[in-house]
Amino acid sequence: QPTTRLNMGLDLIGGTRVLLQSEENVSDAEMQQVVATLETRVNIYGLREAKFQAIKDVSGNNYAQIEMAGGSIEEIENLLSRQGRFEGKISKPVVFSNDVGTLRLSSRNYTVNYLGDSVTIDGSTLRVNGTTTLGGIETELANVTEDGAVFMFTVFRSEDIRSVCIQEQPGICVSRILPQGEGWEFNFQIFTSNEAAKRFADVTRGMRKIVSSSGSSTLEGRLFLFLDDKLITDLTIAGDLAGQEITQPSITGFRETRDEAQREKLTLQSILQSGSLPVKLSVVKVDQISPSLGQGFVKSAGISALAAMFAVATVIYLRYRRAKILIPMMIWSISELVLLLAAASVIKWTLDLSSIAGIIAAIGTGTNDQIMIIDEIIAGGKAERIYTVK
Repeated sequence: QPTTRLNMGLDLIGGTRVLLQSEENVSDAEMQQVVATLETRVNIYGLREAKFQAIKDVSGNNYAQIEMAGGSIEEIENLLSRQGRFEGKISKPVVFSNDVGTLRLSSRNYTVNYLGDSVTIDGSTLRVNGTTTLGGIETELANVTEDGAVFMFTVFRSEDIRSVCIQEQPGICVSRILPQGEGWEFNFQIFTSNEAAKRFADVTRGMRKIVSSSGSSTLEGRLFLFLDDKLITDLTIAGDLAGQEITQPSITGFRETRDEAQREKLTLQSILQSGSLPVKLSVVKVDQISPSLGQGFVKSAGISALAAMFAVATVIYLRYRRAKILIPMMIWSISELVLLLAAASVIKWTLDLSSIAGIIAAIGTGTNDQIMIIDEIIAGGKAERIYTVK
């Protein structure tokens, strides 16, 4: 178990670096999708922190590189073998009047009776998170109050997603990122089964539309995406899709920068593919870094930091010959170190040898600023005693 909240890098606590190659020729876009899928798996399954990178060799072959600090080849193999279970659920609210509400599903209306902490519908009593089947669609009671209830309908599952457009193919599918106003808009197509398209139409038929100030309309329900029962994200549904059986819907989003749009697009594509890798990968190289080697690096870095602190303290004392200047400056430098490490633990910053060198340099720069301030103060005092204005 870790003894600190600080995230240590591969070169400090050891770990594994693995180079993966596709068993078939892949494009840059497909390799980016591989990396995005692996990152999504780490975030969803709560595995050890890992770094992913798409790289090329001199011949132009694409690879995916994984670095897992403190990890083993078994953990990476487990990461590669994960097969997520995807579900897309649409929320639908019901408003109560005198403890009774109406839920419309396809062409049928269901009466919903409020019973305090539960409801009855179609002969079934449901509590929050309870499930039943209405019109052949799995239905869950997500929330209930005296004013109304919210139901969730499972309209998409892993087997319903036939394919996701990763790379645009003119006349076949769309996958693009384009500038839009002050930001970037991404758009890609997915292909679903006829059964999923019918469930979507049944759930959204008759759903109330919400019109924004810009004139665009969205449905009151939202599409929630789950992977292995964990909520990943939720999307709005365009108003003109209500009651439509669409087997080739488009996912559209907007972000302020192109990089943010690219990341969001790849994440959504990974989720909709159920976390499955678009190509089969094989391990071509494994580098195992021993924890004892990393401990040696930590010890060397600590000795270097102490030596630097001692050298700075010596120079400051020789410069000023005053303990009342030296001691506060050293306390300030130590405080800077503590604050930097505290910030690193909060933002989950990974510390490696290069970052430790940067911290030492930052503290040295701060000490240099303090020397300039002290010199200005001392010079200012002397100037006030020497010069007078008449």
